[in-house]
Amino acid sequence: LRDIKNARQQALQVLTRQPTNSDALLVLADTTITTNQIKESLQKLDSLPPAAKAQAAYHIARGTLWLRQHNLTNVETEFRQAVAQDPKSSLAHLALGNLYVMRNDLKQAGASLKTAAELAPLRSNARIRYADYRFKTGAAEEAKKGVIEITEKAPDYVPAWSFLVQAAYSERKTDECSAFIQKVLERDPINRDALTTSGDLMLAKGDGTNALARFERVAAIYGRSPEVLYKLALASLLNQDITKTIANLNQAVAADPNYADAVLLLAEVNMRKGDAARAVAYLTEFVKRQP
Repeated sequence: LRDIKNARQQALQVLTRQPTNSDALLVLADTTITTNQIKESLQKLDSLPPAAKAQAAYHIARGTLWLRQHNLTNVETEFRQAVAQDPKSSLAHLALGNLYVMRNDLKQAGASLKTAAELAPLRSNARIRYADYRFKTGAAEEAKKGVIEITEKAPDYVPAWSFLVQAAYSERKTDECSAFIQKVLERDPINRDALTTSGDLMLAKGDGTNALARFERVAAIYGRSPEVLYKLALASLLNQDITKTIANLNQAVAADPNYADAVLLLAEVNMRKGDAARAVAYLTEFVKRQP
């Protein structure tokens, strides 16, 4: 539940008792963020017995750690080793496919993601990831058709409905998007993406009051992250509440000084107030950080 610190500690505890636990290996890698954590995680992986190192998950974990260090050559070596270790591992092919997407090698990305999807169970992130890849690379209708087939066979699988929400939203099919949002919320009433996208639809319709209420609900459930604060600012601005707009943007920028949209909107709002000097100060500091 986004509690990265405790997730990491529990993954380490599991690996101490059960070194071959593949889920714990992957969680450990996914929750490794800082330089010190990378060093600690690599040491933990190095200390595992041969049986653990013989798994695809071990190499996926190592590849993820190399990715944190931006060493794409070693990342590819580890992910390829994961595939060699277990050619039927959907996760290994998925990891390799995502790497090729990062490299903009669309041919190899498509092949790896397709294999990952074919090897994956019906309810699987790999199937949704492949659909997302196809949607963004010119096969939108085929991608949506494939995901709709998943919802027909597994109507309880929320990520499939969430994909359809985002697809409809990106195509500006508001009625279709609203219908898919309802499908998600029927199954998961506090689904973050569905609640946020429904707020975005309200913003697009100029309904600042209901958009603000929706984003406040997201904030109450999931916390006031920079992204949520920015959404609250947009709704407040639509409601012509400049004081709340600036307060939310200040909090968003304080939490993430490199949040470009928040910085730019904060400068714009100050310009509207006639405070050009403050707007220039925000932008000057931002350009120093991101020249």
